[in-house]
Amino acid sequence: MHLNQRESSSLDEVARLKRLRELAIFSAGPDPVLDALVDAACRAAGTPIGLVTLLDGQRQWFKSKRGIEGESSSRADAFCDYTIRSSKLFIVPDALRDVRFVDNPFVIGSDKIRFYAGVPLEIEPGLRLGLLCVLDRVPRRLGVEVRGLLDRLARCAVERLLQFEDRYLLSRIDSGRLDRAYADKAALALAEEGLANGLFVLHYQPKITLDTGRRFGFEALLRLQKADGSAIGPAVFSAALDQPMLSRRIGSHVLRCAVAQASSGLRSCRRSQQIDEDPAGVLAKG
Repeated sequence: MHLNQRESSSLDEVARLKRLRELAIFSAGPDPVLDALVDAACRAAGTPIGLVTLLDGQRQWFKSKRGIEGESSSRADAFCDYTIRSSKLFIVPDALRDVRFVDNPFVIGSDKIRFYAGVPLEIEPGLRLGLLCVLDRVPRRLGVEVRGLLDRLARCAVERLLQFEDRYLLSRIDSGRLDRAYADKAALALAEEGLANGLFVLHYQPKITLDTGRRFGFEALLRLQKADGSAIGPAVFSAALDQPMLSRRIGSHVLRCAVAQASSGLRSCRRSQQIDEDPAGVLAKG
C-alpha cells in the first residue's frame, strides 16, 4: 500500500469512528427490529448464528445476536474486520481451509466457526459502521437468492441504525422548540386547508388621522374564516407566511380577492350614482 493510500485509509477510519459516536447507539439497549432482522438472516441462510455488529477502533460489539454468547470481541480476531474494508458481501465457505482464519480464536476455540458471510452496514458511500453476518459450525455455500436477501436485510439494518441517530437528535431538542415545531406544522396544515377551501378573507378597517379624526383610507387585514363564521388572525398561521412558496400562494389569493372586492365596490358605487341621478329610470330597468 502506498503512503497516500495509508493516509486516506486513516482519515476514513477517523471519519467512520466519529460517525459511529454520533449515532449514539452503544448506550441503547436491545432492539427488537435488529433482533428480527438477525432472525430473518439466520432463517434465510439456514445458520444457527447471526449478528449485527458495530466496530470501533479496538472491538466489535454485538448490537444484536443469535446463537452466540458475549457482548463483544477483539476486532483483530473478527471476521467482520475483513468485511468492513469493502462494500461487498464477504464469504468464508470453510474457515479451516482459509489461511487468514485457520488459527482464528473463533475457529479453533469453543465457538468452532467454519462458515461466515457478512454484509457491511454502509450508511453513506464508503462509510461502513458494522455488519450483518451469519455463521455456522459446518462449511456451507450460499445461493444467489440468499445473498440478495442478506443484502436487503443489511439495508434494513442501516435504516434502523439511522433511526437511532434521529431519535438522539430529537432528544437534544428542548421541549419548547419541539412544541413550536408542532405548532408550525399545524399552522402549515391550516393554511393549506384555507387555500383549498377559499377560507382566507380580507377585512377592511378605516385609517384615521389622529389629529383631525378624519378618515383618509382603508387597510386590508388578512383573516382565516372558520366554519362557525368567526375569523382568526395571522398569529395562528404565521408559520405559513414564512414559507416562500406558501406565502406567494396566499398572496396571490389575497390579491385576487382584493381585485374582486374592488370591482364589486366600483359597480355598487356606479349603481348608487345612477339612482341619485335618475331614480325612476334605474328602478324601471330593475
